[in-house]
Amino acid sequence: MKQKPPHNLLSVDFDYFFPDLFNFDWGSMETPFHIRHLWPFRAGNRNLKTGEIAIEVVHPDPDLLTHFWDKVLMYNRTTPWMYVISESHLDIYYLLKMVGPCSITSFDSHHDFFYEDKLEDVETHRIIDCSNWCSSGLSSGLITDYTLYYPEWRKEHAEGICREGQWIIENAKYGLPMYPREYDIVFVCRSGAWTPPWTDDKWITFVRELKMINPLVWRNKTVLRDSLTPREFDKEKTLELTKDLEAARKQLLGHLDIHYLSNEKEKK
Repeated sequence: MKQKPPHNLLSVDFDYFFPDLFNFDWGSMETPFHIRHLWPFRAGNRNLKTGEIAIEVVHPDPDLLTHFWDKVLMYNRTTPWMYVISESHLDIYYLLKMVGPCSITSFDSHHDFFYEDKLEDVETHRIIDCSNWCSSGLSSGLITDYTLYYPEWRKEHAEGICREGQWIIENAKYGLPMYPREYDIVFVCRSGAWTPPWTDDKWITFVRELKMINPLVWRNKTVLRDSLTPREFDKEKTLELTKDLEAARKQLLGHLDIHYLSNEKEKK
């Protein structure tokens, strides 16, 4: 019996549109605490190099967001025929198990191959999560091939994964493709442990643009994990907390300066 060709799947992680957060020195895990509860405290964090405050600069790139779907997705009456919207990139793995093998083009600031995991753990499927769904899908045959588009800033802050001297992802691309292409399935995730709640309005606007592409498919879309619901976030209260933290920081620095000067005087 002739084997069916794989579906073409477009995967978009909303963190693709955000700037490099390396200098904020944040660690993230996909837990309710990181997705919902930690952001009011992170809002006032300062970039370790520039001194910029997170809530002022951690926003998606408007140039990348504008007309993104037109730049990557060629559509007609028959494609795409499925929209799946989720909080977590992990859900793409379960989607693959449901629809069968797919050729994936991914727009993401992370390769999602594996990070802290040992590769052998991933290959034996001991645990699958948002950080290793790609390698798990490839090793199981659910992903037939994988094309990754990083944001441009990844050229300076590359992710490297190597096995037995061979780079596993050798052909990563950056930015946007030269031309759009057809896809059968569109998967989009918010990744709320990496994208803050003060940008949820932009997330929802971005996803709702898919309705204009195919209203019928939009009507039958699959929405997982409340991913189209804005997270609770009190901007005014958060800004007050940010001011209090900044005042405490300056007070602490003042005490440290006094302590330093006192020690210098004693040395003399």
